[in-house]
Amino acid sequence: MDSGSWNPGLWEVDAATGAPKNIDIGMLSSFLIDAAASPDGTHIVYSTTLGLGMGSDTWLMNSDGSHVVHLFRNEGGAQSIAGLFVWSPDGTMIAYDHLSDSPIPFLPAGLWVMNDQGSQQHHLTEVDGGHGYAPVWSPDGRRIAFVERTNVGDPVADTNPQSLQSAIAVVDITTGQSWVVASSAQTGVQINTNPAWSPDGSSITFIAFNPINHVLGGTPRYWSARVTNPQARPSVGALTPALTHVVATG
Repeated sequence: MDSGSWNPGLWEVDAATGAPKNIDIGMLSSFLIDAAASPDGTHIVYSTTLGLGMGSDTWLMNSDGSHVVHLFRNEGGAQSIAGLFVWSPDGTMIAYDHLSDSPIPFLPAGLWVMNDQGSQQHHLTEVDGGHGYAPVWSPDGRRIAFVERTNVGDPVADTNPQSLQSAIAVVDITTGQSWVVASSAQTGVQINTNPAWSPDGSSITFIAFNPINHVLGGTPRYWSARVTNPQARPSVGALTPALTHVVATG
C-alpha cells in the first residue's frame, strides 16, 4: 500500500523507520517475478516475464535502481522461469530455481547457482517446484539445503498439493553431490519442508507434517537433522510435539 492506495512493484522498506521506497524496474510491475538484495545491500538481482509461455529475463542493478544489467534470458518452456534468488552469505554467489513455465502448478524445478555478476551459471540438482520453497545457504556458503520432491513420478502431485511428498536434502556446491538428510522414512509424515541451518552449520531445523486440511487444520512438528556427509545415515529427531489446529505453515 502506498498512501492508502494499491501500488504494486518492487519496494524497499527501511527496517528502522518503516519508510517505504519504490524502486523503478523500468517496466510494468506486473512483469516482476522475484527480487533479492545482496547481503551488503548494494545490489538487487531480479527476474521478469511477459506472461505464461514467454520465459523470463534476469537482471542485476544497484539498490537504488541505477545501472541495470541484463544477465540472461530463458526462453519459454520447461524450467524457464528464474526465481527464488538467494545470495550466499559472503555475497559472491547466487542460488536460484528454474521453475517450469507451465499452467501445471507443482512441477519439479532445477536448482542453479551463478556468481554475483550472473556468469558461471550451472545446474546443481532437481528440487520441489511451485510451492515457493527457496534454497537455503549454509553459514559457510559451501552447501545448500533444499526441499526435494520424492514422488516426481506421481502426476497427481503435479496439480494437487495434498499429494506432495517431500524430503530435506543438501547439495555440495563444489562437487554437485546431493543427499537426503530427512525424509518421510525418518519423520513418518508426508511433507518435510522449510529448512533452516543452525549457526554452526552442523544441523538443519525443519517442519514435518501431513497435508493440512483447510477446515480442520493440521499438526506440523519441528524436527532437527544432523548434516554430516553423503555416506552417513540420516540422524533426525523431533524438537517439539505436534502443533494442533494449524491451518497454514510457512
